[in-house]
Amino acid sequence: YRYDSHWNYVGSFIGVQAMYGLLGMPQTDIMSLEVTKESLPASGDLIILGGLNSSDYPSFYEYTVHSKDWIHTTWETEEPVLLNESIYKTEADCGNDTRFVMVGDSYRNYMVKYIKKDFDHCTFVHREHFLEAKDDILAANVLVLESAERYDYKSLADMENLIQLFSSSDQ
Repeated sequence: YRYDSHWNYVGSFIGVQAMYGLLGMPQTDIMSLEVTKESLPASGDLIILGGLNSSDYPSFYEYTVHSKDWIHTTWETEEPVLLNESIYKTEADCGNDTRFVMVGDSYRNYMVKYIKKDFDHCTFVHREHFLEAKDDILAANVLVLESAERYDYKSLADMENLIQLFSSSDQ
């Protein structure tokens, strides 16, 4: 994004595809998909953090990657995905009955729109609230610990927390 430290939906799509490659899943080349753009007024965390007036800056483009538009969620957490919201869950009929859980930071939110179309059951939880998703984590078929580079230093503690969770469970 022009005025935000987070990646846009093109960047998050590419990140999801890289993750799928690491998981041994099929990847989709973004060049094979339609990507549209919409001009929006200046906004983002860099404007907020800088105490700037967004009306002083030109608009930016929001991109939409049209990937698997035919797959729709059958259920989602009612609240919208917010950057540091504790838990966001989705259900879809992808036909794989796979339980995907991502524990991470605010960057995970930009990946939701793609991941939720590839797994029947998804849980996205902020690292600070991982215990609220304890049951989902323990039942996961795929567990991903996501971290933006600026939060890499928290990854070791996150891994230790997850190891402790699995060590103390009855599974």
